[in-house]
Parts: sequence; structure tokens; C-alpha cells
Amino acid sequence: MTENEVIEAINYVRKYNTETNMIEVKTASMDFPRKCYDTFSSFSNKYGGIIIFGINEEKGFKTEGVYDLNDLQKKISSLCSDSMEPAIRPDILPMEFEDKNILAVKINEILQNKKPCYYIPKGLNKGSYTRVGDRDEVMTDYEIYALQSYNDHIFEDTRPTKRASIDDLNQEELTKYINKLKDEKPNLLKMILKNV
Repeated sequence: MTENEVIEAINYVRKYNTETNMIEVKTASMDFPRKCYDTFSSFSNKYGGIIIFGINEEKGFKTEGVYDLNDLQKKISSLCSDSMEPAIRPDILPMEFEDKNILAVKINEILQNKKPCYYIPKGLNKGSYTRVGDRDEVMTDYEIYALQSYNDHIFEDTRPTKRASIDDLNQEELTKYINKLKDEKPNLLKMILKNV
């Protein structure tokens, strides 16, 4: 991440008067924002993004600066390392913009098999977020299940159905299928029996 990328991101949100699915701004003129873990989680779980501390969205994306660059960096690093699972390793860039100190934090999307990234104090189900436009939304149970199924190599279309039996199959269609296999692959039965 470069200063030019950060300036381009600020110009973009000002031009369109909105944050995006990859750009978030946070005021931090008085203290560390009490809620930013949701954005760290959502950017990690989606496409990644840049969080710019020291810009006030409610005042037309005005530059207000941050209360203390050093303390803010420490708190962000601590949040990412100690309160997120898996831990996030952000790219942090302190810079001067419009005569104020701001802090840009780039979050990369984590590997698919590590998702979802969640805020530990809230737990997996309430602390996993995804980015929807300019908002951080709590992931649904289904979204979390889909990610975990991928991680555990569970493929629903090939998983056996526990209560199913041979009687559930359409016997007429099954007979047609078997006859078709016999005609098109006459050696298939020999191969199956050989491997049993």
C-alpha cells in the first residue's frame, strides 16, 4: 500500500459520498474506535480492503486526523493479533494528509481454507462478518457452514444420505441404467469385481 493508493481511496469516497466494499473510513480523533473489528473480519472474509483512520464520514469525509499515531497502531496490531481468529497481519501506513496525521490499514483477504475470520470475544457465529456494499454484516449460519464445509472438504452432492435405502430408487430407471452400462461398458463388471 502506498500513500497514492490511500489518497485515491479518499478521493473516491469523497467523489461518490460513500464508502465501498473495499474502502472504510473511521474517525479516531479522540480515541481508538470502539468498533472496528467487524470491518477487519469482513475485509478478511471478502476481497480485502483499506481502512482509513482520521476521516469523518458524517462530516462529508472531512480529514480530522487521529488522536495518537503510535497508540492507534499498537491497538490495531493488538486487535488483529490477539482478538481475531485467525490472526490478521495488516499493512499499516501512518501519513500526513491535509495537514493532519491519518493512519491507513490494508487488510488482505485471507486464504479460503482459513475462513471465516472472526472476532474472538463474540465467537464464531456472532463475530464473523462479510462486506455488503459499504456495510459489515454478520454472516448467516449458512454462510459460515458453507465456509466450514469447504474447509472440511464436505461436498453435499456426494455425501451419503443416512436414511436412504435401495428401495428409494426408481427400480425401472435403475434397470435401464444397468442395462445401458452393460451395453456401453461390457468390462465394467469385471473391473469392479477385480477391485473388490
